[in-house]
Amino acid sequence: MAREGIRFRRCRREDLYPAVRLILRSIGDLREKTGKPPVPWRPRAAPAFAHHLFSTDPETFLCAWKGTRLVGFAAAIVRGKQWYLAWLFVDPRLQERGMGREMLRRVWRDGPGMTHALGTFTYNQHAVGLYTSFGMLPHELLTVMEAKTEKILLPKRPAFDASSEVRRGDLAWIDRLERAIRGYPHPEEWRFWAGDEEFHVLVFRRGGRRVAYGMIGPRGEIQPIGVESARDLRAAVDASILAAAKLGKETLRFFCPNGNRAIYGYLHALGFRNVEMLVFMTDRPYGDFSRYLPATLAVF
Repeated sequence: MAREGIRFRRCRREDLYPAVRLILRSIGDLREKTGKPPVPWRPRAAPAFAHHLFSTDPETFLCAWKGTRLVGFAAAIVRGKQWYLAWLFVDPRLQERGMGREMLRRVWRDGPGMTHALGTFTYNQHAVGLYTSFGMLPHELLTVMEAKTEKILLPKRPAFDASSEVRRGDLAWIDRLERAIRGYPHPEEWRFWAGDEEFHVLVFRRGGRRVAYGMIGPRGEIQPIGVESARDLRAAVDASILAAAKLGKETLRFFCPNGNRAIYGYLHALGFRNVEMLVFMTDRPYGDFSRYLPATLAVF
């Protein structure tokens, strides 16, 4: 439990890139210990999305230092009545000494009606135990599914008309639909995604009426997807895959809730394969996964 020489303070913007490097180093160590290949991503700067989250919630971005070395990083965001842990990582050489618990305590926020949630790796059992002690229990398993675009059995034609010209009214509609599906909208993220050229926000229409939304990320992430009716989720998946292929994405990726057996089986039939298993943890009931495929673990 010793934390001698560890100094905690709020993060500054210039700390974000060292924090990203710490995240990748910690994930790499965990994957090596569990017999998994290393993460191939080696960014030269903190992603714009990390800067976006920092801008919205700077008071819950925390860094831990040992001398001049960043050895711990925690970040949480609050959207309405939901507190969500975006990141919590400790230098592999200093783990299991209570630092993660202390950082989680410092970024924790509570209040009347506040819920708490996060996503993590199923094989990170120490972290799962820590989060459970804060009242968040495993709620839904998620399979990360990937495929090379050239090997996917692409749908012949989409059932929806896709538009990437997203206007203020479209974003307001997404917020209303997410409140119904997820219980919590996150308008800050949609404004960021709609305004950043690396991301492609899509609104799907049938007969001119909005029925679904989606987003394609810079590395072929198709996340999130939401639909007004559960029967349209497969069609929204098809339309998103075709839109991503048209953009020239070489690899496509979904976060698929395991409880949605129909979509899991459909993605597998198209050629997607499992590459990672995650777990979503929460202290309250959450969302309708028959109508939703999550975004990144940082915001879900």
